[in-house]
Amino acid sequence: MITAVWKDNSALAVLLADMKAAARKNQFQVSRMYAARGADYRLQDYLSLTAGGVKAEGYRFTYTADGVKHAADTLLVRHGRRVYALTCFGRAENAEKDRALFRGVLDSLRFV
Repeated sequence: MITAVWKDNSALAVLLADMKAAARKNQFQVSRMYAARGADYRLQDYLSLTAGGVKAEGYRFTYTADGVKHAADTLLVRHGRRVYALTCFGRAENAEKDRALFRGVLDSLRFV
């Protein structure tokens, strides 16, 4: 499953934004959310990729839901005043296939 959420920011916030720092802040917030649910959240790594030709920063993590281990990648992408958070979730045993699919989606993104 791939989700996309976004937030529009002021021009000043965009100028001051450090996407690596934003990804780390987002990772911290997500880790607290999963911890509150007792989901055994584990950060795997931080990522630097491109999405639609734009540099993206993010992180990879695992968590457990209903006794099933899942893996997810989240990337933050800035385009203009908008910051997108793109996340690919799936069962841990399918993580490599899911990441290949997610990579294809990221490579095919076009901003209009």
